[in-house]
Amino acid sequence: MKFWIKSEDFNKKFTVSVAPADLSFEAFWKIWDLKVKKELSEKAWNKLTDSDKIKTFLNHKHYQNHLTKTGQAKAHLVTWLNQKRYNDEY
Repeated sequence: MKFWIKSEDFNKKFTVSVAPADLSFEAFWKIWDLKVKKELSEKAWNKLTDSDKIKTFLNHKHYQNHLTKTGQAKAHLVTWLNQKRYNDEY
């Protein structure tokens, strides 16, 4: 913050805009690195509430870290969604 105040660009105007989060299946599919059973995964995704979709985005990294630590195989996305494994504590 102190750097910004001293900066010559501080007095220039800028705009901050807020956009809704992208909770689409395609956005999540991009970060899921096991690309199998896409159609079934999308059907399971469409059944989720927005709250559950947010949980999937928030817990995906924790799940990935858990797999790295334990050496377990990654579940297919459709399985992970149908079993609501995004609610697990990793």
